[in-house]
Formats: sequence, structure tokens, C-alpha cells
Amino acid sequence: MSTASSVPSSVSFGSLIRRHPVAAYAALTLVLAWVPMAAAVQVLSIPFLLLAAMAPVIAALLLDGAAQNAAPNFRALLRLPTGVQWYVLLGVPLLWGGIFTVLDQLAPDGKVEYPLALMLLFTVVMVYAFWLNEQIGWRGYLLPKLRVTHSAWLSTAIISGLYLLTFLPLHLFSAWIDSATFLTHMPYLAAVVAACGWVWHHTQVVHPLRPRRLIAQIGCSLARGLWALVIALVVMLGTAYVYQGIADTGSDALVAPGTLVEIDGYRLHVQCTGAGSPTVILEAGAGGFSADWYWVQQQVSTQTRVCAYDRSGYGWSDLAPTPSDGMKTAQDLHTLLARADIQPPYVMVGHSLGGQYIRVFAQAYPAEVVGMMMVDPAHPDQWELTGMESEAMVQASMNMTYAEMAELARFGVFRPYASKLRPGLADEANRAVANFWPTTQAWDAVRAEFSQWAALAGQARAVTSLGDIPLIVIRAPQPADAAEWTKRYDQLADLSTNGAVRVVEGANHGTIVSEPQYAAQVSQAVLDVIEASRTGRSLTN
Repeated sequence: MSTASSVPSSVSFGSLIRRHPVAAYAALTLVLAWVPMAAAVQVLSIPFLLLAAMAPVIAALLLDGAAQNAAPNFRALLRLPTGVQWYVLLGVPLLWGGIFTVLDQLAPDGKVEYPLALMLLFTVVMVYAFWLNEQIGWRGYLLPKLRVTHSAWLSTAIISGLYLLTFLPLHLFSAWIDSATFLTHMPYLAAVVAACGWVWHHTQVVHPLRPRRLIAQIGCSLARGLWALVIALVVMLGTAYVYQGIADTGSDALVAPGTLVEIDGYRLHVQCTGAGSPTVILEAGAGGFSADWYWVQQQVSTQTRVCAYDRSGYGWSDLAPTPSDGMKTAQDLHTLLARADIQPPYVMVGHSLGGQYIRVFAQAYPAEVVGMMMVDPAHPDQWELTGMESEAMVQASMNMTYAEMAELARFGVFRPYASKLRPGLADEANRAVANFWPTTQAWDAVRAEFSQWAALAGQARAVTSLGDIPLIVIRAPQPADAAEWTKRYDQLADLSTNGAVRVVEGANHGTIVSEPQYAAQVSQAVLDVIEASRTGRSLTN
């Protein structure tokens, strides 16, 4: 009797799956994806992520077997062969994964956590999982069930929405994937999933391919597949472009902590803290702005007045109508200081490319500058170490590179990396960096700035002496084989007869100002320059 009663229960379960295959598949897929993914996002466990990625396949195999009260029909679920364009379209996620893997390795400090080989292997495995999901899960099992009552477009839209839901834990619980990353990348993949479903539906090969007609069929399929690929890319890029535009608009909501001063029809932002004389003026590096100086400004302002400003297009400053070379930047800064009632004397502090800007400023207004400090500075002749034949070639390369990057920024390519850019900064400064760094305006400013790189280098090179003003060149340590770089730093310190070089052990080009333990050494060097400017004390190495 008990045996008889168990049979109807089993049959009833299979019948339930056959009556509601879509609901059963959606529920099981989400459970199988969410449980391991919720665990994986806390510690970035790759095995758990792979298990979550395979949820659509596992759910299809389990439900197909349960519905038939037998082992799943793997060959039927695989549903091969299909049109060649199906496989062409599968190249989209491979291309997407490869590009972002490389971008991840080129990202600023604090983003890269795994060797490139491991990331490439992970990308290949994920693409393989994606292929199985498409063929066996979404397409092999779910699409035929949806097509019974829905159109091809609606069916693929449902699949796309379900696909997004499977990644919901990445948005809700992850400490290493922020909302911007999720909202930027998931629509891309959802569009790919929808396009894959549509192409799969319209390119199934009902009859076996015959050798005589194989070339013609492949050519026709490739043509249709490439057209579908173009449509998918247009949808993806259009979505990214619109999202970037919305995000750019939202960046204006962050209130400027300082003052906006009009300069020749556009406004520059400056923030001053502390009191005393001389006033320290902080000049950020290329692509940086006032938030980068958070720790230094906080530490030095206990002893004197400190002002950090944003060059044209960066941070809260407007983008100037034309690019500015070193002299125009110096003139704009001088006008800004005068209109904001920030009186001399000044101690000029410049990081990276900012070191060249303050060098030009000091020559243009020598009576107002009583001290200088260059923080891991750029050298006007560093192009000689690039291996290129001339400075003109370096400038041409920069023009092309940063023009391309400015165009990529319009599609949100850099937005996922923004929150990882300055990991050592305080939260409020990091929010400002994450808010402004990936904007279209910021990358237009980068392009404009580097278009004047050679002009700035020439103007800085023309400054051959800073007299006897206190000057410290503070830098990150250089590798043993970088003797030429060390020599360049010594040359910069020799611009003043009261110059010195200091090394911040353990720091690199970015962390020397963004990490508090290294910024403290930079701040102390600034205070030493201030003291020397007040007392005439000699600076020694």
C-alpha cells in the first residue's frame, strides 16, 4: 500500500514540473545561483562563483530528468547543431571578458588582485559556462517552453530578465562589486543573452548539413549572424552611452566643499583650510584634483593655511573652452588666488605632473613663491626613457591614446574602477574621486591636458634655476635598475641651491599621497619647507 502511494506522489511531482516548467525552472535556477553566489561574494570564492554560473545548466538537467522520471536527455537539451551565426555571437562575451580582464590589469593601484594568467583562465572558464548555460539551460530547456505561448522576442526578454535576477546577490551583498559596476555591466550581458536567444531561435538547423551546400549555408549564416552581432553591439553601446550620460548628470549633485571662482568665463574650485603664512598651494597630478590631497591638507593645515584647487575640467572646476599649457595654467591659478583673496607668500607643492606646473608658476611669479616641494614629480625630459625617437612622437602617441580613452569614457568603460582608484583616502575624499574620475568631462580634461604635454615640458625645461628657495623633491623608491630616474630626481633638486631629495620607503607613485602613513611623511616635508622659508634654514639630504 505504501509502495502504491509513493508512485502517484512521484508522478504528481513530474506532472507538476510538466505543467509549470517555466516557474519551476526559474525558482530552481535562482536558488542554485543565489546560495553559492551569496557565499562567494563575501570572500571572492572562484569555485562558488563557477557553481553559481552553472546554475541554469544544473537546473535544466535536474528538471528534465524529474519531468521524465528518468535521466535527463542531454543530447536533446544541447540541441545541436544550430546556425553558424550562433557561434559567432558567442564571441561577444569572450570579447567582453577579455577586454575587461586586460583593463582590470591596467587599472590603478588597489584594483588588481590576481595574476593575469589566472584572470584569463577564469574568463575562459566563465565563457565556457556561459556557452553551456545558453545551449542547455536558457535555450535548450527554457526557450522551447516559453515559445509554446510567447513570441520569440518576449521569450528572450523573459530569459534576459531572469538572467539578471541570477546575479542579484552581486548587487546586494558584494563588498567588491559596487552598484556602478553592476548597473554598467549587467545590461550589457542581458542584451547579449536576449540577442543570443533570438539568433538561436531563428537559426536552428532542422535538417543535417550536406557537404555540397555547407559553404553556402555557412556564408549565409555568417552574414545573418554578423548582422545580429552588430545589432547586439549597438544595443549594448547605446545602453552604456545613456547610462554614462545619466551618471554624469548625477555627479553634479556632490556639493563643492570650497569656493568656485570665475576665470575667463569658466569656474575653478579652490578649498582652503587652516590659518597662517606662508600659504601652501597644492597642485594635483595629471587626472587628479583637490580630493587627492585629503591627508596632506588635513595634516599641514594644523600649522598654516593650505589651499587645494582643481585645474580646468577636474573635480568641481568647469572645463575650459581650449586646452591650457603650463603658462596658461599658471596664469589661471594666479588669477584664482587673487580673486579668492588668497594672498602670498606661497609654498608650492606639486604631485607628478603638478611638479612641472609649479615649476612654471615659480618662474612666472618669483616674488610670491618662498618654497617648493615636488612629490614624485614628472621630469620634462622623461620621454627620453620611453624608447621613442623624439618628443614629438611621444606627443602624437599621447594625443591618440587619450583621445581614444576620452571616447571610451562616453560609454562608461572607466566607471567600474572608480571606487578602487584611491583605496587609502578617507571615505569622503574617495566618494569625490569615485564621483568625478569616471565622468566624460574628466576624461575630456585628461585629453586636453595631455595634448599640451610637450608644451608644458618645454616651459618647465626653460626653468633652469629657482635660486636659493627651499626645495624638497620627495619620491617613492626606484628599482635598482632605474638609475636614470634617480638621476632625474637629483637634477630637479639641483634647481635650487637649497634643494634636497627624500625617499618615502614602501610608497609608490599614487600611494605617496593617498595612503595616510606615506602622506604623513609628505606633510612633514612640507612643514620642513615652511620652516626653512621662515628661518632661512638650509635643507640637507
